[in-house]
Order: sequence, then structure tokens, then C-alpha cells
Amino acid sequence: MAAGFCANVLLGLSDALAYGFTESAAHMIDPEYSQFIAINWYFLIVSCIVLTIGGTILVEKVMVHRFPITREELAKHDFDENAAIITPTQKKGLRAAGLGFLVFLAVILVLSFTGVLAE
Repeated sequence: MAAGFCANVLLGLSDALAYGFTESAAHMIDPEYSQFIAINWYFLIVSCIVLTIGGTILVEKVMVHRFPITREELAKHDFDENAAIITPTQKKGLRAAGLGFLVFLAVILVLSFTGVLAE
């Protein structure tokens, strides 16, 4: 599943490439048209969400059932079921990562509406 490897909520090199295509196409209609690299940002945010949900549904509802695997087959590949259990230390790390993400998101939102990013 690689449906949207460039759909991201942060700007990157693929956005510069998409910007070039978009601006060139817009110049066919209005030769004076000028914009900045984040022109496709809202589309990419929606694409990120839609492709994540769509990809998850596709994998969980279709792909998993097309390639069933038994415990015996997993044992051939040295699969350890206990490795999938989350330890208390890992839970603490996941909580810290989630909190860090929420702080990051709050800072981005505040800057978007009041600070440097609002301009």
C-alpha cells in the first residue's frame, strides 16, 4: 500500500514540485497568476486523511483476507507473539509522544492564527 506517499500535512519537496505544475497550468488561464508553495496545502491535508482512512479500510477489509496466515506459518518466520505486547515503558513513551504531538499541534495552531504563520 503506497497510495499517497506524498500526501502530508507538512510542506516538503513534493509540494514544490506540485506547485510548479499548478502554477504552470494556471498561467494558461491567467499569465499574471502568482502564488506560493503552500497553494496545495489544504488539498494535501485532506488527501492525507482520506488516503489514510481509505488505505486502512482496504488493508483491513480486503488485503488481510486475501493473504491469510496461520500461527504455524508465522512460527516458520520466527514470529514472537510476546513482542507485540506493549510494556509499561513503551506505554509511557507513547503517552509522552502523544503529549508532544498535542503541544506541537497547539503551537502550530496558535502561530497560524496569531503569530508568524498568520501573515
